[in-house]
Amino acid sequence: MEHAFLPDGEAASVALYTSAQVASDGQMGWDTGDQWTLLVQQEDRSFVLFDEYVQYGEVQFWVSDLNPDEVESPESADLEHHIYVMVTTDVGFTMYDCVWDGENTCFWKSVSLQPDHQWSTRHSNKYTVPASLSASAELGISDLQEILAGADLSTASLTFFHGGSEDAFPAGDAIRAKSYLETLGAFTWESDQPPVEWDGTDDYRYQLTIPGATLTAYQSGYNNARPLHVKTDRGEGWFILPYIAGEQGEAEQVSWMIYDAFDQWYGEAQTAALYGGEGSPLTAEELDWFESYTVSSCDSYDAERNILFVRASPISCFFTSRYQDPRDMAASEFLWYCPKPDGQEPVDEAEFQLIQTVLDWRGEDGRLLTLEELPTPCQRLPRSHINAILTQYAGITVEEMHTNWMEEALYVPKTDCFYTFSSDFGPGTFLPRYGEKNGSTVTLWEAPSAESGTSDMLVLQKSGEDWRILSHDSAGTV
Repeated sequence: MEHAFLPDGEAASVALYTSAQVASDGQMGWDTGDQWTLLVQQEDRSFVLFDEYVQYGEVQFWVSDLNPDEVESPESADLEHHIYVMVTTDVGFTMYDCVWDGENTCFWKSVSLQPDHQWSTRHSNKYTVPASLSASAELGISDLQEILAGADLSTASLTFFHGGSEDAFPAGDAIRAKSYLETLGAFTWESDQPPVEWDGTDDYRYQLTIPGATLTAYQSGYNNARPLHVKTDRGEGWFILPYIAGEQGEAEQVSWMIYDAFDQWYGEAQTAALYGGEGSPLTAEELDWFESYTVSSCDSYDAERNILFVRASPISCFFTSRYQDPRDMAASEFLWYCPKPDGQEPVDEAEFQLIQTVLDWRGEDGRLLTLEELPTPCQRLPRSHINAILTQYAGITVEEMHTNWMEEALYVPKTDCFYTFSSDFGPGTFLPRYGEKNGSTVTLWEAPSAESGTSDMLVLQKSGEDWRILSHDSAGTV
């Protein structure tokens, strides 16, 4: 505490020290005896009022101002400044009176109370908190919401525990860090309690550390629940996400969404820490826009037939190979999952026969196959359609490629079309986790791959109202 002993002087610091340490459970780790020191620091001077070893006891003090002359509205100089020091042991107790002498700038110490014939003394120790009061309080949903709403990310860290290792990055470096807090806050939470047999360990978990709290998201958990554990100075709590179905019967909220939110957040924080610095970071809104711009698939729902159709997006073709110049892209990779034009009629038998003849295809018996005998679909991609995609996203055409796509890929001059025979679905993907602006250029990075440690980097340049791809290459291994 602080107290002013000198008129118009700076307040002095009055502090009591003990050699006892605070244990991990928050209790004082008392020995049978401890060293106690009461120290007053007034400007550049120090006064030791008590410095002794106390056996089976404690030391307390009180600072008191007395007005012996009963001066009305007294000033500091009109008062007597006392520090009363109580020393209690298992044998007895003694109270000292330390009076401030302003003229000589010192304390005079005397024994104020020490009863005669003391034999034994019992006392309550204010430093020992009863177990019923020191037990950790259980945090509720309102506590969780309060923590999420008031989280300070300026010094926060996000740690990934995996296979006995751990990696940490500044949580606030993620461009959309606040968005993830809002996502967590918008969930419908339930309080939970782990089963006794679960020890709280998990090979894979994320831990967000903010001032006054830690939040740990588990990948596996228990009983199909992937919980969130929150711990503060006040207590701790366990929370889960109950299943909630949407209007169409789809899963609107499931338990794994907790871990998934932390996983995405960590990926953004990691990517920002590894690659950020040369340009101006994108805003959260800009990163959202570029994420939608580079999306690899498009969904359409047929309500009449109750079918959800998923097909590759045109830009996904640019993520099937790595290059520093789009004209170096490989033809077969680009075309393999390329979406066909809307409203295009399927390949018929006559066209399929022409394809086989031009490409000199034959079955095992030397004859041409029928479409029914073909194990995979045959898809037609007009060269004009491919040029439209290349021009829209890179400002180039098939004719400008550094290799001859008409020779590399399955191309039929008579129809002026490319053909593919893919039966699976695996378009190229690019999921930006961090981005920077530098003039008219934007550079986007994916999070490092968990397997290879390699990140892909996409460079775009503004061209009128559009963006043109300049390169899609590896950012290196981390």
